[in-house]
Amino acid sequence: MITTLAFDVEIFPNMFSVTFVDLADYLNTFKDVKGALTDNYSVKEIKEKLATVKSKIFYISDTDDSQLIHLVSYFGNMRVREAINQFGEPELFRTDFYGFNSIGYDDLMIAEFMMRWNTFTRCKDLIKHLYNFSKKIISLQGDNEAFYKDPEIELCKQYVLPYFSIDVQRVYGLNSAGVIVDKDTGERIKYGKSLKQTSINLKWHELLDFTLPPIDEEEYNIYWKDITSMSITQLNKVTNDFDRYVLPKYVEGMLYYNLNDVYLVCEMVRQKPDEIRLRYSITKAFKINVLSSARANIADKLTVKFYSDMSGLRKDEFIKGRTEHSILNFSKIIFPHISYKTKQLQDFLADVKKVKIRHTSKSEFSRELTFYGTTYTIATGGIHSVDKPGIFKSDDKYLYLHHDYTSYYPSIMISYNLFPAHLNKVFVKMLSNLKDTRVKAKHTKDEDGLVISDVPNGITAEALKIVINAIYGKLGSELFFLYDRFVQMQVTINGQLMTLSLIEELELNGIHVISANTDGIILKLPRDKFEQYQHITEAWNETNKMGADYEAYKLLVCRDINNYFNIQESKKGDKFEFKGDLDPKQYCKDYKKGYDMPIVAQAAFEYFAFGRPVLDTLYNATNILDFCKTQNVGKKFSVVYHRVVDGNVEQVETQRHCRFYVSTKGVALYKKEDLTDKLSSLASGCKVKILNSLDDKPIEERNIDYTYYYNEVYKIINPIQMRISPNQKSNPIKGTKSGKALIKKYGNGALLNLFDDDSSGNVEN
Repeated sequence: MITTLAFDVEIFPNMFSVTFVDLADYLNTFKDVKGALTDNYSVKEIKEKLATVKSKIFYISDTDDSQLIHLVSYFGNMRVREAINQFGEPELFRTDFYGFNSIGYDDLMIAEFMMRWNTFTRCKDLIKHLYNFSKKIISLQGDNEAFYKDPEIELCKQYVLPYFSIDVQRVYGLNSAGVIVDKDTGERIKYGKSLKQTSINLKWHELLDFTLPPIDEEEYNIYWKDITSMSITQLNKVTNDFDRYVLPKYVEGMLYYNLNDVYLVCEMVRQKPDEIRLRYSITKAFKINVLSSARANIADKLTVKFYSDMSGLRKDEFIKGRTEHSILNFSKIIFPHISYKTKQLQDFLADVKKVKIRHTSKSEFSRELTFYGTTYTIATGGIHSVDKPGIFKSDDKYLYLHHDYTSYYPSIMISYNLFPAHLNKVFVKMLSNLKDTRVKAKHTKDEDGLVISDVPNGITAEALKIVINAIYGKLGSELFFLYDRFVQMQVTINGQLMTLSLIEELELNGIHVISANTDGIILKLPRDKFEQYQHITEAWNETNKMGADYEAYKLLVCRDINNYFNIQESKKGDKFEFKGDLDPKQYCKDYKKGYDMPIVAQAAFEYFAFGRPVLDTLYNATNILDFCKTQNVGKKFSVVYHRVVDGNVEQVETQRHCRFYVSTKGVALYKKEDLTDKLSSLASGCKVKILNSLDDKPIEERNIDYTYYYNEVYKIINPIQMRISPNQKSNPIKGTKSGKALIKKYGNGALLNLFDDDSSGNVEN
């Protein structure tokens, strides 16, 4: 039996607290809710329901150590043990803790607490020690080498905690949410996403940064007077709230803040439970702990395990293997069977065969090619077309069809027996086995038999998909045992050239390709050429040792290759697929995504899919959070707004994590650089209402600036409807304007007849 608790640790110079929420009880309380709580309940109802969820809060301070032994005992009782369950049978009992960045912080703090709690005579000294340890953890988190070599931190990592840990920041990939490039060194630096930023994706009612009132005389006289020469005013300018002393009058507010954070952990799990179930199932099926692993890390662990099992080698016998190449010569990389019929592509192939590169970065090799009106980029990472905005609707004459490769890159490795030079051929056998097992699991119902014992077939298929999809990328990772850039380029360069050969054959037979990427190609297929399409693709599959499937689109609406939606027919009704700015739910499908007024994408989608007027969607919306925006603000900035008091303009600071919507009545919001006081407008200088704490005010009373949102919707609609890319460059020599200039000139929300070959102005058929 597993007891599941969400938790969070907080430490101040004079206070240490741990807050727990019964995760199972939380999930049960909201078991019938789909989507965000704020889409289903009023704020009053949410708070009432949260109050019924079981929770437990411990804290000790320099003046109150009454809960110290209780906290120690609470942890002690969590150790894995065998006991008699409710059916009178022996069973193992354990506790699983869910936290945010808990492996990198909270687990270390608890380990240090459990090791040190009885080594101090005064609770005050214990708290001071924990506070200093916390500062060390935080200061070293940006330096992995120093962090992992610190002896005190290493000792805590060796401590056997009484619970199993599930770090949801890692599970959902939020510890590596994005990458910034250093302007000076060109180094790519990963950055994480905070729990507060994630709470916006959850549409949580309470976006709460921790703040204390300014230091007053009481706090100054008790704590600061004897350790600083600064005045109260000076202290308030330089002291971080988490370096403050928590007076008894502030304890309740601090604990509420902490509890709110723990609820957020619970809500992340509730909204995306499949990621958690997947990790439990993989851990059980393959006897490898991935409870706190991101998908990429799961792929690493399973790949190592599978190769070890298939090869009979111990991990240490192959894990350090790498194959390095100084020069990658494309004439040796390209398969001999690749050829073309048209002179244009023959010349292109001859040119590519002359290429020699030293690195496999995006800038090392890239070619642009326009063939039958569609422009393609061929590069080290894969083929992609430069898609024009448009609306593509199937009719009696044409069918828009997605020709979808079956595990394209892994299939190339299997079909052409490609494997890293330092490994043996069992690698290809392993990959083939994984692919076949996944396909079987994907198409087998559980009641017809489990492909892997005790594991639902859907879980098996998803676990193996993670591994298969990751293997190609690992060929280019110097940190992984699959590293061999020659094989990596064999896969990707040949994959693109083979795709071009299929595109050529289709175009020569009157079947136009409107889009392509590494997953497949999208065709404008004359219905009377469907059999011809099948013959062409079957012959291509045989020649290139590949496989593929297809899906028909009723409608494809595309701004570019990364922003689109399509509607497909299925036995269960229409199936919708979204990506990018045309996906109203991208913020909750992937917590790494930003949150930016989802009502805009919703209105654009409904306009194109159902012909619904934009204002109808905007006016019918009932959740003000759908209109909200947020912007990441770095730690070197503050968020401020201006207000007029007694005829004077005052600058007011609000919390850095700030949620707001554009209103006809409000304030101008800015981010302020703390060192220079330089101001930069948020929301393009529009008036906004800050909405960090949601209330139950009717949306009719929010004073929403509907004109602003209407215009934002048409920033999506106009490029698509007018078939003008916002990325189109101006050309002074030819006298042509940029895409943005054309859209601004003609984009008035009306359907414009701009194209001689398209009398409707928007729909291609």
